[in-house]
Amino acid sequence: MTLGKRIQELRQTSGMTQQDLANLTQTTLQHISSVEQGKRTPSLLVLTKLGKQLNASLDYLVFGKESYLDIITALKLDNSLEDEAKKALIKLIIVMRKAKII
Repeated sequence: MTLGKRIQELRQTSGMTQQDLANLTQTTLQHISSVEQGKRTPSLLVLTKLGKQLNASLDYLVFGKESYLDIITALKLDNSLEDEAKKALIKLIIVMRKAKII
């Protein structure tokens, strides 16, 4: 999947329009559209703003790799899980990381 497709997928999952994302990142609708279509590459500044607004690491946006630290952070912030479940999942992620599964 390309950078533009990852941005588009995250934006749509978040329920944002291209205009919403453009406003939040202080860029234009045309720029967001061009990035999603793969016609333009965002600057590092815009890429950083996109990551922040889409709750995605630069590693994920650029390379499609989700860092295990991102997953742990997301688990810690998830209010729908009980603390014991969070702890168990975090331990599992750490074991998987050590085994180089993720």
